[in-house]
Amino acid sequence: VRRHGGDVAIVEGGRGGRCDATTRGEPILAILTNVSYDHTAILGETLERIAWEKVGIAKRGVPFLTGPLPEGVEMIVEKECADVGAVLEKSEGLDVSLASEGAKTVEYRVAAAGFPDRIDLSLLGGYQEENLRISLRAIELLREGGFDVPASAVREGLRTVSWPGRFEIVRRSPTVILEGAHNVAGARALADDIERYAPDRARRHLVFGSLADKDVAGMLGVLVLAFSDVALTQSTSPRALPVEELARLMGEVPIPFACYDSVEGALAVCLPSSGAEDVWVVAGSLTVVAEARRYLEGER
Repeated sequence: VRRHGGDVAIVEGGRGGRCDATTRGEPILAILTNVSYDHTAILGETLERIAWEKVGIAKRGVPFLTGPLPEGVEMIVEKECADVGAVLEKSEGLDVSLASEGAKTVEYRVAAAGFPDRIDLSLLGGYQEENLRISLRAIELLREGGFDVPASAVREGLRTVSWPGRFEIVRRSPTVILEGAHNVAGARALADDIERYAPDRARRHLVFGSLADKDVAGMLGVLVLAFSDVALTQSTSPRALPVEELARLMGEVPIPFACYDSVEGALAVCLPSSGAEDVWVVAGSLTVVAEARRYLEGER
């Protein structure tokens, strides 16, 4: 922040929170967007245990903002905040709703003092609605803490924000969407979004690869039935799950699939044989998405 002359730094925890290096700072606001199964080998096998690790970022006297949480998780968060003296805040009360969807932006209605009544968000994906609600509530809390965040800055910042690899459309004819969904919750959100975005299932195709420490079977179980066929692959990350193991996990799923030993190899075979109306989604790992992006950029 000092080097770049900024007023506020947004620092994301790496794995969990309680023992993460990012807790060394002195925050003015802590945010827990949601809790889902991720990094289970480190954080624990239950949502309650994972929540306990994540709420470890709470600090005495500091607002702790959350999005909607499962009941058991919410109880953990409330107890931990009470134990350390953090001020628990929730996003649910802020009125945000979908107004319209375009090819590049989504318009939301906002009924809250100090914000534009319409906001154009340059991020696609239905889960962005809750992210927007949390962001606006965070701005309210920052304002209460003395930061001047004008409505014009909110409007322009959200209109121009970019998040590579999150329901990012990088090509047309055929359409290629990069979505870094790498846990079951992300996979479920992607399945919902792709059915809305591309109603014709016969035109929907999935390129999937994952890291070995994820709930891969759970992700496949949620995702593959939303597509007509699947290209299984693996990134060059040493943590990547081998494609042969992915094929085994497909089990009895009645969806055609093929295996490729690289992301580039999968795209090089699949895209040239596609029709202009086809929609390809690359998902399962940010490492897979990054390699797909590099390959597609090199083709331009």
